[in-house]
Order: sequence, then structure tokens, then C-alpha cells
Amino acid sequence: MDAKLTAEIITALVSIAGSALIARLQIKAKFRELEQAQLKDVLRARLEAYPELWRVLQSQISNWRLEGKRADGAWARRLFEDLNTCHARYGVLFSQPVYASFCEVRAAAGKLVAAYDPHHPVPAAAVEELDMIWSGRGQPGLATQLKDDLGSYRSTLISARTD
Repeated sequence: MDAKLTAEIITALVSIAGSALIARLQIKAKFRELEQAQLKDVLRARLEAYPELWRVLQSQISNWRLEGKRADGAWARRLFEDLNTCHARYGVLFSQPVYASFCEVRAAAGKLVAAYDPHHPVPAAAVEELDMIWSGRGQPGLATQLKDDLGSYRSTLISARTD
């Protein structure tokens, strides 16, 4: 084989390899673009879902305690039902950390429903325990996870890492 033909073959092979590499990079970039669009849609949906879950938990647990309202079996049943409604409507949008904490809160509310008749008072310690699951026990609770998923703490974390 002469040198000119060898050079042409090498040039063709390099061109094919370069084209394949460029095509692969373009496909990866398109997948990243589609993934970002999907994440944007999920975040938009979470902006509807998470405030509703927040409203239920804040008003029926934390604010309930702060306002000194009496918790009873009927209160526990209402909380449990509202949590199930949120789950049925929005659960598919929950991140895994939010879902795990949500299930912990819901399970605790379900235990109260099973333990207390509608007119039987729920001990303040049991309501406080629900509030601790919601607010966190020395680690991020469901409230923090909801905020984090929506980006509330991201800039703080980034600045803390760069200091």
C-alpha cells in the first residue's frame, strides 16, 4: 500500500471516530437537556404539592400545639385522613427523603387513630412526638426536607461549603 492511500485511510478513520465522538457528546447533551426539563416540571409540581402538605402538618401539628388546642382521637383521625389525601394526590412527586419522613409521620398518626377513640384525649407527649418527626430531632425533619427539595437551603449549603 502506498503512503498516500495509507494517509487517506487514516484520515477517514480519524474522521469517522471524530464524528462518532461528536454524535455521542451531542446525544449526552440532549439527554441532559431533557433531564433538566423533566426536573423543572417536577419542581413546578412540587411547588404545588409541598405547600399543601406543609399546610396540613403545620396547622394540625405545630400550630395546634402552640395554640394549646386539645388533641383527641377525632383530631388524629382528621390528620391521618388529610395525610392520606395528600399522599393520594401528590405522593408520586415526593423525593425519597420526603417520602420516608412522610411515611413516619403518617404511621405515627395512624397509631394515634388506632389507640384513641374520637372523644378520648391524645396525650401532649404523643402530639409533641409527631411535631418532632415533622420538625426534626437533631437531624433534618420532614419540614427541612420539604424546604430543601424546593431549594430553600441550597444557597446556604453552597456558601457554607465555599467558606
